[in-house]
Amino acid sequence: MITLTNLEKVYRTKEIETVALENVNLTVDKGEFLSIMGPSGCGKSTLLNIMGLLDQPTRGTVEIAGVQTASMDDKQLAAFRNKTLGFVFQSFHLINSLNVLDNVELPLLYRPHVSAKERREAAISVLEKVGLSHRMRHFPTQLSGGQCQRVAIARAIIGNPEIILADEPTGNLDSKMGAEVMEILHKLYAFPLVPRLIFLHLWCTGLRISEVCTLKGDAYYWDGEDAWLKVYQIKMKADKMIPIPLVMYRIMRKYIEREHIRPKDYIFKGKDGGAYRGTTFRQEFQQYCDKNGIADGSYIFKTHDYRHTLATQFYDEDVSIQTIRDYLGHFSEEMTKQYVDFMPKRIEKASDTYFKKPENDLASTIKAKKRGERK
Repeated sequence: MITLTNLEKVYRTKEIETVALENVNLTVDKGEFLSIMGPSGCGKSTLLNIMGLLDQPTRGTVEIAGVQTASMDDKQLAAFRNKTLGFVFQSFHLINSLNVLDNVELPLLYRPHVSAKERREAAISVLEKVGLSHRMRHFPTQLSGGQCQRVAIARAIIGNPEIILADEPTGNLDSKMGAEVMEILHKLYAFPLVPRLIFLHLWCTGLRISEVCTLKGDAYYWDGEDAWLKVYQIKMKADKMIPIPLVMYRIMRKYIEREHIRPKDYIFKGKDGGAYRGTTFRQEFQQYCDKNGIADGSYIFKTHDYRHTLATQFYDEDVSIQTIRDYLGHFSEEMTKQYVDFMPKRIEKASDTYFKKPENDLASTIKAKKRGERK
């Protein structure tokens, strides 16, 4: 994702030559969370500015997302920064004359195909993500240092950058506020983009994980009124069009454009360049859940659960079994009926298991309380 090769930065005046960086070689892989530490004046900010294309090295090369940046002119660099990079500065760099919402919208003003409505919706969304939806109309001077830094983070991520660069983001904050900012940054890193997008498909569509992993660049359609997804249903051995939420269509179209995915390319690629594997997704998603305390160790993430949930929701909304069968791509209605019954039976089974444990028995709990015992 980022490759620095033989990097050197020298500042010269008529009398003094200062070597800020010397023979730096660094590779940062996609999805990696990296901290650079060192004493004041050792060149950390200089290195970050070069990585962020705000400064140029005296010697050496900078490659970002597979692109050599040395040959870019100022206009190309600005466009590339706006699309690929997000910055969080120690001193926030907010504009005091603009309210929070307008500050966050700024990076999208330089994207010609983003409408005012889309900018506003995106800004509201990221402010909710950093817990500042109640401060959108406030000005920077009305916020605490921690809140200003959250605004800066929201501004950095509004364009869905591939890379976020943070220069001492907690340097001007007390320990409590600093911990809050670092927690937000860690949460952004906690679930990388591809697993999040795959989960979005499972949640919204009820597709099989194998069907999601084999989606291609030409799968998303807008007919002027509704958004659609073209899916190759593996068991039926045929393509099928299913409706999807408009917001999902927009998210995926932006992702396809940003990643330069061609019509016949797999959208989600594995390390070997082929389709992302369902087993890899299950393992990684479970690891992310465990790492972030989202589920305890006994939880088993099952991608198929969302098919059962969607089938049950359809049935509760009086959708016919035949329609649900066709949507899910089943050969028989009997299979579909098993899906519809799955959730109630699972809840009943979990309830039975819970109350079979002596400590959870309702009758014994009531008796214990009557005797004045502590439970």
